[in-house]
Amino acid sequence: MDSQHRHELQQNDLSLLLQKLNRFLEKHGNRISIGICLLTALLVGWILWQRNMKAREQVAWSQLSGSSSPDDLEDVWKKNPDAAAAPWARLVEAEQRLTNGIQSMFLDVEAGRKELEQARKSFEVLSELGSAPRMVRERALFGLARAEESLSDGSTQEAQKAYQRLVERFPDSFFKDKAEQRLRDLASGGSGDRKSTRLNSSHSSVSRMPSSA
Repeated sequence: MDSQHRHELQQNDLSLLLQKLNRFLEKHGNRISIGICLLTALLVGWILWQRNMKAREQVAWSQLSGSSSPDDLEDVWKKNPDAAAAPWARLVEAEQRLTNGIQSMFLDVEAGRKELEQARKSFEVLSELGSAPRMVRERALFGLARAEESLSDGSTQEAQKAYQRLVERFPDSFFKDKAEQRLRDLASGGSGDRKSTRLNSSHSSVSRMPSSA
């Protein structure tokens, strides 16, 4: 078969293919166009959503870094519940309320208990929040145990449970040694200067927070 004949056959095959393609487009062209438009719209929407989420994350971290009171921190995580900064904001809020509650117990028991109960609630939520960073959950369990100690009326069973959960869940935790010491103290019935220890621990834990997302 000479080259000219092969060229003619190729042209015929191409012509048949183009005819089939034209018929296909005539029949399904509108659907294809609609599909392309939908895909384009979805892609554009996803890009805009990503940009919006990034902007919201930046705003949340900025608000967190600029917050100085528990009420301000509460506003951050309530207004930005899905932001990465939200669990950190709630954690720092709870730790501040724990410190404030301990201090207030010497002057105004009712006000102190209110702060401690709010702290305990946030610590409980964060300790079971699987999406929260590990450090948040560790600190939440440690804070929960401290809050339970401060709120106890003689029985330290709930505080011991929280310390034990911390040791079991995070055996390499920064707080492990402190938790085990408190377990020994509480099991032996010793106070170990609990209020002073709680206050110092609260202050030291607040400082360890990421500065940005």
